[in-house]
Amino acid sequence: MSPASPEPFPASSALPFPRPRRPLVPAPEAAARHWYERVLGWPTAPGAPLRLVTGVRFDVLDVPAEAGAVALRHLAPESPVALAGGRMRLLV
Repeated sequence: MSPASPEPFPASSALPFPRPRRPLVPAPEAAARHWYERVLGWPTAPGAPLRLVTGVRFDVLDVPAEAGAVALRHLAPESPVALAGGRMRLLV
């Protein structure tokens, strides 16, 4: 740099920028957990999702989440469902 131009701030003198204390956008898992707990009133547990074999005792209907929400109004309150992204899986 030329003597007349100002020196840039050294990296060590940069002002600290605070990081957000919580995610700005909830993770998909957090949104799903919130839906199960707040909308359905079901308790949740951390960890990997449960895997079930279908076709013997029950089947799974994979539908858009909006259609699944409408269907839940007509099913028993404890009907098992899984929410993933914009899809809902109804266990019937």
